[in-house]
Amino acid sequence: TIDNLDYNVKVVNYNYTPLHYLCKENDMKLFEIIKDKIHLFDGNIQDKSGNIFLHYFINNIVRNYKNDNLNAIIMEIFNILINVKFNYNLYNIDGDISCHIMLQNLQLFIKNFSIIVNKFSFV
Repeated sequence: TIDNLDYNVKVVNYNYTPLHYLCKENDMKLFEIIKDKIHLFDGNIQDKSGNIFLHYFINNIVRNYKNDNLNAIIMEIFNILINVKFNYNLYNIDGDISCHIMLQNLQLFIKNFSIIVNKFSFV
């Protein structure tokens, strides 16, 4: 059952976790299944490139929604992800934190920036 899962198990050689996968795919059906367990995920686990789940989520948004507003599904997923505890200052091998990726794609995020800032408490 879903209650007996190790939510932070890593794929060998990649340090890729289920949370990385969920954020890469942005599949609302999967998020609906695990949303009540999202607090059990460790948001600080980095893959072999140093990316945390938020790098995957933001990169996926940039790749798939470059010319559009963030749609309702993405915002729903975002509202689930805000319950994951993580250090937003973790750098990947390119020297980027997830916020850097958002700033590099500011035009996409500008319409949704106030929503994003209000959800995360950047201290």
